[in-house]
Amino acid sequence: MIIQPRQEFNFVGQQQLSDADLNEARRATNEYSVSLINGNDLKGSATLVSIGRSFGLLTAHHVWQAVREGKCRDHFCMVLGSKLGRFECPFDECTALIVGEYSAGHAEEGPDLVFIRFDHEPRIGWLKGIKSFHPLEAERGQVFSCLPYDRCPWLVWGTPAEGTYKSSSETGEPIVRVKQFAGDAEFSGIVERDGFDFVKVKITCGRDGFPNDYGGVSGGGVWIPIRYSEDPVGKVLKPSVNLLLAGVAYYQSEEIGGYKTLSLHGPKSIYERVIGSALY
Repeated sequence: MIIQPRQEFNFVGQQQLSDADLNEARRATNEYSVSLINGNDLKGSATLVSIGRSFGLLTAHHVWQAVREGKCRDHFCMVLGSKLGRFECPFDECTALIVGEYSAGHAEEGPDLVFIRFDHEPRIGWLKGIKSFHPLEAERGQVFSCLPYDRCPWLVWGTPAEGTYKSSSETGEPIVRVKQFAGDAEFSGIVERDGFDFVKVKITCGRDGFPNDYGGVSGGGVWIPIRYSEDPVGKVLKPSVNLLLAGVAYYQSEEIGGYKTLSLHGPKSIYERVIGSALY
């Protein structure tokens, strides 16, 4: 009989995180997250991920369609952070691996998921010097079967379009400024359908620094923070907060009572379907 090793970690849902811990987790999501621009127009959000030896963007398929249909036909741009600047990426240096094809006929139901593989090694190296790629590994996906979803914070990262505005430099060059956002959401439910899983989370809108509308957040990553243990029984937790990529946002509901419901592709979609599409 094979005895499985004891998993030496504990989850934030089982032991409450402090406000400082949650702030650390929100900041950490920025390390892997980017805004997608074409023709000086915001198109959506994405997460930098690695799958084996492949590096690229994980986003909603409808966001990638909007990026491809933008004014610039040969390249798109990524806004990497709060500093002025953006990273150009030619379309012919990317390969789109469609994991779940978007259709307006099932926009809310999904699927709506794509992995954009970067094919230009020097450009990947340059990007690694500025940002990090979140590793997608099947072993990480197994952790989710143990997570108490309803007691975990779900951190939504994205670029709300309402916080975007255009200006120009002193020399007249057009500039688009974006507001990148990370906020807590509450788990509402999960279903599996046609080999994908779909998660719904409830999130504040229009108060406490949360946007009124989540247009532009589509394609952004949704994260669950966890705490790893220093002892086998999970009583002594390591000081730093770790992040698990748990979802990709693709649809928002109408506002009800000061909240919106976001539809996400969940862990099964990411750690089975995305990994499978990239490796095979």
